[in-house]
Amino acid sequence: MLQHNYTMSFAQVYETLYPEEQEALQSKFKPGESVTLKDLLDITVHFYSEDTTGVSIMIPDQCSLTTTTDTFGTLNTTTSPGGLVTMSVYIAAGKTPQEGVTAMNAFQEFIRPAGKPYTSVSVDTVIAYGNYYSLKYEHKQKQGQSIKSIVYANMTIDGGNFLAVSVNAADWQAVARDPREKMFFYLMEVCSSLSNFPLY
Repeated sequence: MLQHNYTMSFAQVYETLYPEEQEALQSKFKPGESVTLKDLLDITVHFYSEDTTGVSIMIPDQCSLTTTTDTFGTLNTTTSPGGLVTMSVYIAAGKTPQEGVTAMNAFQEFIRPAGKPYTSVSVDTVIAYGNYYSLKYEHKQKQGQSIKSIVYANMTIDGGNFLAVSVNAADWQAVARDPREKMFFYLMEVCSSLSNFPLY
C-alpha cells in the first residue's frame, strides 16, 4: 500500500538531478515551444512509498491516484488534469529473481503493440547484474508522418521485486495542442524515471 511521505516543488527535485539528467530534460524544450522548463519547475509533486518493497514514486500535483490489486501486486494509476495522459505504477513483491523476471516479461508483453517483439529478460541476466536490473521501453505509433500515440515505460527488478512505471498518451496530437497536458506528459515522464527502489 502506498503511503504519502512529503510534498515539494519540482524545482527542488530538479536540483537533485545529475547534470546529464538535467540536460536530457532541457533538450525537450525547443525555442518557441508552448511549454518551458520553468512551467515544470513551478509544479508541486508528491512522494509516496510502498511498505512491502520500499519502492518510492513521485506523482504530480492535481493528479488523483487510484489503486487496484491483483494476484501478483498493485496497480496505481493517475491521470493528468485534462485526462489525456495516464501514468501507471505496477508494484509486485517477489522472493526470487525468477519471480521478478516473470513479472517483467509479462508486463512487456502486456504493453507492446500487437506483432512487435520485446526484450525478453532471463534470470541469468538479472543475476549477472547483481539481482538489480532495469529496462526502458518506448513506442511511438505513427499515422502517416505524425505521431499518433506514445507509450513510455521504465521497468526495474530488485531481487524478486518488480516495478513498472509507464506513461501513456493515446492521442498525442491532442496532447501536443494543449500546453498544460504536454507539460504534464513531460513531468510524468520524469516522475517515471525517478520512481525506484531505495538505493543503498
